[in-house]
Amino acid sequence: MCNILLTFLFTILAFAPLSAHPTQCDSNQFLQSFIQHYEFNPEGRYTHEYHPFLLDWTARSLGTLEERLRAENLNLQGRMILMGYEENAVPTYYTDFKRSKINDEATRKNFTGWSMRLHNRFGFMTGFLLKDLPFLAENYPQVRDGAFQHLDADTIPIFDNRALLFHEHAFGQALPLIEHEQKMIIHQLLQGEQKAVLDELIYFWQTLYHGGFKAGNSQIAGTQDVLFSIEYAKHLARSPLPLFKFFIGPDLTYPIEVTVKQDRFATAHAQRFIQEFAPRLQPINDHKTVYVFCSFVDGVGKSTMLGNIKNWMTWGDDIERFEHVDNSSSQLCSLFQFADNVFIADMPAQISHFTYKPDGLVFVDVRTQCSKELYQALEAFVLSNKETLVQQGRTMFERAKTIIDEQGYHAPELNSKDDPLLACTKNMLLLKKRSAQQWIPFKHDDNVYLFRD
Repeated sequence: MCNILLTFLFTILAFAPLSAHPTQCDSNQFLQSFIQHYEFNPEGRYTHEYHPFLLDWTARSLGTLEERLRAENLNLQGRMILMGYEENAVPTYYTDFKRSKINDEATRKNFTGWSMRLHNRFGFMTGFLLKDLPFLAENYPQVRDGAFQHLDADTIPIFDNRALLFHEHAFGQALPLIEHEQKMIIHQLLQGEQKAVLDELIYFWQTLYHGGFKAGNSQIAGTQDVLFSIEYAKHLARSPLPLFKFFIGPDLTYPIEVTVKQDRFATAHAQRFIQEFAPRLQPINDHKTVYVFCSFVDGVGKSTMLGNIKNWMTWGDDIERFEHVDNSSSQLCSLFQFADNVFIADMPAQISHFTYKPDGLVFVDVRTQCSKELYQALEAFVLSNKETLVQQGRTMFERAKTIIDEQGYHAPELNSKDDPLLACTKNMLLLKKRSAQQWIPFKHDDNVYLFRD
């Protein structure tokens, strides 16, 4: 017999259902839903690709996965939830220039300057809702023995109950709602009503989103992640599978690695979590057991959790030797043997592929991919050859523009993986970002790079 245990990476990540083949009717409904619910307000950029058709498709696909596994005579045992939130979604109110932190949020630039990083404050608010879990677990056996566990809550300064002024400043209009929901959830935890906690989270997220609550930075608190989170929590509440564990904590599944940009202390939460989580991957009743890693909500590829587990198995606490974790987009499942009778099936994050996403290659921060010596060599090369590289970049833009004028944006020459710099240049022209984003493409030692002028 083979046991199946679903391990869902929730809130900051993305869920991967089995593929379903849309019909012509589905396609028409998709278009109708997209057009009717497209938002033109500034906040709409967070939600317009997650309209009702996709939400319903997602919700149905969650049940499809369980039904398919049962149809294949696999013994579904239960599930574990990993609900991470971004620690830096609310910047610390305490000055510490030496503090290491994760800094990978995108910024946007236009004619007025650089925008703020689009941090996920909704996820952080959910963490704040459950900040008292460690205290409750220490003092109440029913909570300690229950499913919910909040890791590293004591390391988040703003979770201090005495920091009321900071709470008001950080959470803005949402603070009264948060305080009310905290009381409700604490009561349900003490009563051992796990599914009631899920219902309360659904209510909190729906109210946050539909009420248009603004956080202390005047940004909308309920961004696109909240929509899929609502649908997934509904699925959890109605599913007959038992909930074995519900982990919550800051940056739990962030890729553990040391780079030029990031030291070992930046991923301290993920390091502690891997030591807590990996030993739980045990065979159930001495039978072969498969842990299905399914990401939910965000647009990553494979789950970074499997990469962290592989590194931990090989290197233990020697973080400096951890290899780079690949979470590039994929439509394939990876099967990995973790131990005797224990396997991990790592599913792709297909939900993000239900929405529009570019195909092909992307540029990433070079500091995450190379050694300190190579990074310094690249800096020196750019500084020494800046004028030449800028002129070469202008020539490439003119070349791309000429091809577009003569053959259009679909010209094969502009969409070839053999010339990623020309393809990148074409995208900048297509998106009309040439004047706002001063990225200069260049080659060095047969590798391709961009630098900001």
